[in-house]
Amino acid sequence: MSLFLNKKIIVLIDQAIFSGISFFVTLMFARVLSINDFGFFSGYILILYFLISSVNAFVVQPFQVGLSKTSHLKSYYSFVFWFQLSISLLFSLLVFVCCLYFYKPIPISLLFFALGFIFHDFGRKFLMAINLTSVLIWFDLIYALSTTLVFLLSFLNNEIQLYTLILNLSVVYIASFVLFIIFIKPFKFDFILYRTQLYEHFSEGKWLFFTSFIQWWSGNLFVVAAGLYLGSSALAALRLVQSAMGVLNIFLQSFENYVLPQTAQKINTSYQFGINYLLKTTKQSGIIFFILLSFIFVFSESIITLIGGESYKNYAFVLQGMAILYVIILISQPYRIVCRALLLNKHFFYGYVLSFIFSILFSRVLLSNFGLTGAIIGLTASQIILIIYWSIILQKRNISLWKSFTLF
Repeated sequence: MSLFLNKKIIVLIDQAIFSGISFFVTLMFARVLSINDFGFFSGYILILYFLISSVNAFVVQPFQVGLSKTSHLKSYYSFVFWFQLSISLLFSLLVFVCCLYFYKPIPISLLFFALGFIFHDFGRKFLMAINLTSVLIWFDLIYALSTTLVFLLSFLNNEIQLYTLILNLSVVYIASFVLFIIFIKPFKFDFILYRTQLYEHFSEGKWLFFTSFIQWWSGNLFVVAAGLYLGSSALAALRLVQSAMGVLNIFLQSFENYVLPQTAQKINTSYQFGINYLLKTTKQSGIIFFILLSFIFVFSESIITLIGGESYKNYAFVLQGMAILYVIILISQPYRIVCRALLLNKHFFYGYVLSFIFSILFSRVLLSNFGLTGAIIGLTASQIILIIYWSIILQKRNISLWKSFTLF
């Protein structure tokens, strides 16, 4: 019972539910749709993920840190809810109009799907931030069960067209949206405070927005360059490995979504207490993470053959390189979270600018001379640059994470 009452365990169970249903949806779309339709859907999802990172910069990320600094919680909850709903609708309309311009005709269900997709991501991060894990797991469980039911009914009724599935999935988001409103009750309006909160969100969010933009290119420039310099087969192998490691990315994001607001609250009470909590939690998660990465490294050839087929067998070294890269990413997490918790958003942004500049300067040299190994070297070097820069900034504030941080 104590295991199931542990909030960290609940967050992991919830993440498993959400990741599992996301994988299920992707798999089902890939199986039942034509290549062109699945390509359109995949591209649309990529656009929505970029929009989520943009919206998060102005809404969720400032909320995760600002939560510990306000005494008007109910009013703040309401502000964040309506701000998120407004900006999600605006961005969804923008995407819909762009798609309408390039792909005619398209149904309005794409607009509803985009709005639901973006808002569901917000709901999960909001519930994590306020530590309402019991509601969080119901939030995603209802979504998972509804999605499964939609596919089951679609198969029974032989309705497996792209836009029909998207329309049915758009309806699914209504259930989780209603549940969110019931528990949060975002109807505590204080328009005087709203103006201050809006200013604070935009003030902090502008740096986070540019960071998300630079961060995307910093993480994807070597991937794009691999396709340009090494050809489609190399790009296919790199994307396959990235997709396989994507599950670990989801867990890293879940870790940050949960630990960041907790660390910010504890630092606000006692700096040392917050740092100790962050390092202890990172070490505990790191043990599990390291075991998984070791398994991937040792059995890389079997894993990549299983997920891609015999034609990808010779690219096992790429999966091994990614496993090493993720060890570096794990080490960077405490630096990343402390910078966010202390509102060092400018330096958070500058770190990614330096990483982006490195990628531009050395992507061609590394890829031309070392092939896909060069891409792994470049991605790893980019992470090391982030760690070095952030540690220098923190050192100037007498914060030495490296002295007290060991993986075990």
